[in-house]
Amino acid sequence: MRSDSPHDLEYPAPWVFAGVCGGLLLVIGVLVGGTAAPSAVDSWISDGLAAGPARLAVAFAVDWLGEPVGVVLLAALTSGTMLLAGRPRHAVLVVLAQPTILVAGDLMKGLVGRTIHEGSLSYPSGHTAGAVAFALVLALFLADVGGLRGAARPAVLVAAGLATGLGAGWAQVTVGAHYPTDTLGGVLLGFAVVPPLAWAVDGVAERRSASDGTGPR
Repeated sequence: MRSDSPHDLEYPAPWVFAGVCGGLLLVIGVLVGGTAAPSAVDSWISDGLAAGPARLAVAFAVDWLGEPVGVVLLAALTSGTMLLAGRPRHAVLVVLAQPTILVAGDLMKGLVGRTIHEGSLSYPSGHTAGAVAFALVLALFLADVGGLRGAARPAVLVAAGLATGLGAGWAQVTVGAHYPTDTLGGVLLGFAVVPPLAWAVDGVAERRSASDGTGPR
């Protein structure tokens, strides 16, 4: 999103961060490409995350939020809240982010070819990427509503994305759906996708505002 709109994310910081994350996503993809077993780092992290029944139940609950029904419910709730708050750009962004993440993640999985559990493509973790995307858009919305400006805005965005990625990644590793490096790839994918998508949504909104004489929202 461009900096001349009162509801925009501060740039160029998110663009730089998106570029770095996109680059790291590709680098890790090359390193794990074609593998079908955890790396030494994956095994060490997974062993440290071994959980009992209670934590496993929490992990499955978090995992469910990344399933189709959970994603639809979250998207409906967050986009509806954003519309009620008079922020249609954010509502559009939260809806578009999920299919964009899905398509980008599936393309990346096919290119990387890393597998888990008898051939299931695993890098990057789509569940983790989707969760990070939700967190980034929600953080942008809350920062906008709260009037946050300057360096604090991207700082809040990054903190929200990383914290959510950590939680979602933990759940994916705990339930055995992904290797830890898969979830790291998911975090990187979320950060790489949202800024350019936000820019695209903002550009369309600006053109529509200019044509009908309404202000940016």
